[in-house]
Amino acid sequence: MKVTVAPWRLIRVYLILGLFFGIFFYLIPGFAFPPTQTHWFIMGVWFVTTLIYILVGIFTNYYKIEKDGILQHRFTKNYFFRYDEIIYVDEEYTKKHKTLRFVTNQGQLQFLLLDKNELIYAEVKKKCDLIDEEEMNRRFPRLKI
Repeated sequence: MKVTVAPWRLIRVYLILGLFFGIFFYLIPGFAFPPTQTHWFIMGVWFVTTLIYILVGIFTNYYKIEKDGILQHRFTKNYFFRYDEIIYVDEEYTKKHKTLRFVTNQGQLQFLLLDKNELIYAEVKKKCDLIDEEEMNRRFPRLKI
């Protein structure tokens, strides 16, 4: 089953980065107020580029829930997270930030933006054999959650 991320969750990240780098690109020809024609051109190009990234990000970011794991498709890359490799889910963080935060059996901390209906979270809770936080800290003492 194909599940998409809520568009606003992706747009927010691109807008924050777009604003930050927009200020940087504005300062390339030097600070001037009112803006010169060069400033308008640079900011226009940056604005169009940011809009393109937002649209591409919305249409190329999705998940596929499969019987043995979750496939995450981002731009041109695919990441597969097997249910039997997910050993811990930080439920408090997941509910607060609407982002699935989990640890794999190799000690890697991963984050997945949740869909609107939280289907990914429900599947992980249902199909994974999860351990508690004490056991996770015992196995991976350097991992800070």
